Amino acid sequence: MGRAQRVGALVACISVGMAVVGCSSSSTTGTTSCTSSSGCVTQAVGAAGAVVTGPDGSAVDIPAGALTSQVSIQIQELQPGSYPATMPAMAPRWALAGHVFSFEPHGQSFAVPVTITVPYAAAAGSPMTLVRADPSGAWSMVTDAVFSSTTAQVESTHFSFYAVVTGAAAPGADAGRDATAKDARPDVTVADARHDATGADARHDVAPGSCALYDLQIVFSPMYSAVIPGSATHSFEVPAIVTGVGMSDVIWSASSNAVSLSADPLTGGVLITTLDTGGGPDVTISAQLAGTNVCGRSTLSITATTDEAWAAGSTRYNSGPVMPTQGPGAPKGAMPGQACANTDDAGALYRYACIACHAGGGVDSGLGAGFNDFVRTPEQTGGFSDEQLIAMFRNGEVPGWPDDAGPGFTPDASAGYFDPASLPPGAGFDWWHCMHQWGVTDAEAPGLVTYLRALTPLAQSTGSFGGHGTPDGGWKMPDGG
Repeated sequence: MGRAQRVGALVACISVGMAVVGCSSSSTTGTTSCTSSSGCVTQAVGAAGAVVTGPDGSAVDIPAGALTSQVSIQIQELQPGSYPATMPAMAPRWALAGHVFSFEPHGQSFAVPVTITVPYAAAAGSPMTLVRADPSGAWSMVTDAVFSSTTAQVESTHFSFYAVVTGAAAPGADAGRDATAKDARPDVTVADARHDATGADARHDVAPGSCALYDLQIVFSPMYSAVIPGSATHSFEVPAIVTGVGMSDVIWSASSNAVSLSADPLTGGVLITTLDTGGGPDVTISAQLAGTNVCGRSTLSITATTDEAWAAGSTRYNSGPVMPTQGPGAPKGAMPGQACANTDDAGALYRYACIACHAGGGVDSGLGAGFNDFVRTPEQTGGFSDEQLIAMFRNGEVPGWPDDAGPGFTPDASAGYFDPASLPPGAGFDWWHCMHQWGVTDAEAPGLVTYLRALTPLAQSTGSFGGHGTPDGGWKMPDGG
């Protein structure tokens, strides 16, 4: 395949929606031990470029000018049971369609994109999705990979772990489509995840004037996400559902090509992927009950951000000292008769890693025991604005909740959803408010928002979508916003 036929990598970030192993901020340059008997190939490549062929049909095509000096390029086929400690765990719903391949040195960057080839088993099932992860980071879907019957190819400017999986994309989703079709972003109905082959202009199934009643409640409403214009590394998804009706009877559409829609098999709703700001930050997401004039609308606000902001947020979320659970340095909520303890001896707010408590899936991050089943993906946080999210992790605030709200407090309909299942027995919001005030700099705050927006939407334990829909965990505003 010629280089002109290869597509650039557009990665949909899914991070904390999986069980994250270990903690780190970003890639660290280096290679692991490599021998041919271990399913590993090493080859020196310089400025002239070369094709390095690895185990089982894996390869990397490095063009001239991609490197300025000679580098030892390594491709390693990783075996289950012997994965390196720096390789993140995958989302539970994914199934490998082959092996994980490590392209090294990790952190190696290239002046021009290289083409990475990852083999997979042809009969492993469909749809296939190429995924990648930085060491100690998080797995992401590569949505513009080009698939043959046995390989996936993508262009990239740096090395990572790569694998082909099933279970990451809904039928009809954009993953694995050729770049020539990427602008024909079809409309999707939840009933059959159908694609409208006529293209982008025919994707608005909720036609103007066809809605006489706006009685459907879309959750979230409003909703919030982000986009990194021109980024080949991170992208963003937010799910939406309609309450009180059968999801198979709902038709979804969007007012702008700034987003793409795909059926979400986990919620029965729609998964909205941001593609651009579309000339403005707001997109109208519409839902219509099939065969009726009953509709619902929600506004999606999209914040433009940067890869650098994501990196700053990743570092703050995943890195920090070990959090003690008892004794000096252990953060404490304001239980009856106790003073709040959330600062060090110098009076500075603690800076423990977020994954000390929010590693997800019950996995111990090694940075402190905590509420490891409580991670906050866009399925829980998509109804909160950037400012509201920052107030949560900096100030222990949720809209509509007073700081001293105890276990008996009942919020009104305008208050944000707070999940009491994340608290110790007998504790109330006032306890959480006290202990959930963390040291976050002005530069880290928008980075954390970017990082949280880029997580894979996944269900939690007690109330995603703020208790609407399936009981699977999280915070949100009761009306979706």
